[in-house]
Amino acid sequence: MLRDILFKTIGTNNRHTQVIASLHLNMGGGGIWKLPKPRTKGAPHFSRNQVATVLHQVGVLLELRGANPFRTRSYFNGSRTISTLNDDFGEIVASGRLLELKGIGKGLGAGITNAVLEGEWAEDWIELFNSTPPGLIEMLGIPNLGPKRIKLLNEELEITNIIELQESCEAGDIETL
Repeated sequence: MLRDILFKTIGTNNRHTQVIASLHLNMGGGGIWKLPKPRTKGAPHFSRNQVATVLHQVGVLLELRGANPFRTRSYFNGSRTISTLNDDFGEIVASGRLLELKGIGKGLGAGITNAVLEGEWAEDWIELFNSTPPGLIEMLGIPNLGPKRIKLLNEELEITNIIELQESCEAGDIETL
């Protein structure tokens, strides 16, 4: 079943080659994720878009880890809230009004405030980015393969990158899931 899902949007001729070809065309979700470096001129050290992107990526990385769905959702909600702001993001953070925004709680607000005003990302975010195998992030670029399925592939078949995924497809291992 999972194998069929992987190949659903790609076609049926030479499936394995098409998956790899598709990866190179659809790396929007994949690639290597890194936390942005702060601006050196002073606060705000990070833009609204940078913070929203990092929050979304933290949510995805938490999903890859199988974290509490409510915690994961809070990062996605925070990302969406910040990315759709019309007001001056730096001013909202500097004035302490961040917690007034829907979807921004104390923990998330503290992490965002520290990043924007001090130029330092939360330690648990840094650890999450540094400890996630890059191959798992690259697999996010495969159509129909999201964090939950990647987690399943990693746990059940110990797949950590695209090459191992291709080998498992060719060997028929994925069909057992």
